[in-house]
Amino acid sequence: MSAYRENSRESISDLDDSEKAALAKLMRLVARSDGDLSTEERAKIDSIAIDAGGDSFWALLDAAAASEDDQATILAQVASVGTSDAHEIMYGALYELSIVEAGGDGENELLDQIAAGWKLAIGDDPVES
Repeated sequence: MSAYRENSRESISDLDDSEKAALAKLMRLVARSDGDLSTEERAKIDSIAIDAGGDSFWALLDAAAASEDDQATILAQVASVGTSDAHEIMYGALYELSIVEAGGDGENELLDQIAAGWKLAIGDDPVES
């Protein structure tokens, strides 16, 4: 990937296949973190899936849903996937999904773990590299 392409990515549709697969796995974790998938969460997932490529992204979501990997395994798998711009795009989508309903501390802790794994500075707590 050229430096221009890497630096010009701005939306989910700009993610490569491995980044979209990582996003799908993380969306599975966020959606399941409160134990219930609401109608509103489903609508947000639909919106993200359309932005990410429609049917091809739904296939990634289906694969993620069928996986028996636990949270620690998924976080380890996605830690090295993508670049900082991709991480910001993915985190933004995950954050949007998490705020559809107040999912509680579980979602917040998960988002904090994802941000730390990718060394993203979120809110008032910059992560040291």
